[in-house]
Formats: sequence, C-alpha cells, structure tokens
Amino acid sequence: MACIEQESPPEDEARYFQVMSDYNELMRSLDVGPVPMCHFTLMEFHECDSDLSGRSDGYQCRHCGHSLDSTEAWAKVRAREQK
Repeated sequence: MACIEQESPPEDEARYFQVMSDYNELMRSLDVGPVPMCHFTLMEFHECDSDLSGRSDGYQCRHCGHSLDSTEAWAKVRAREQK
C-alpha cells in the first residue's frame, strides 16, 4: 500500500512556519552563552539554595556527577574558545 502525500493548504503551511519561527526565536532568547561540557554534553547549572551569594553555584554533569564551581567552569569555557 503506497502512501500518497497530500498538499498542505497555504494557511496550514503559513501557520507551521510561524510556529517554527516562534520556536527558533524562543531558543535564541534562552541561549545565555557558552556552557562547560562533560561527556560531550552541556553541563547543567545548579544554584545553591543555602548560599545566596552565588559563590557556591556551579555546573554538574548529569552523566557522572562531576561538578565545577562557576569560576572554574568559565575558565574552562574561555580556554576552549581560544583553541
């Protein structure tokens, strides 16, 4: 049995492109810059609830639990950008 592809009405196609455009805009707004990596994956940022100064905030690998404080993490990012 062959699948016959039907043409999309122009209004459906316009609506699809608008949704994708809005999605792209949202993703660009969430991009806050480079993030350190571990296991070829972006590390996740964690804020310390008990220390509001920000000195205990850092990044953690969701695969191995490896963590970096913010200062060390940004130093690695800068080193990676200079290569």
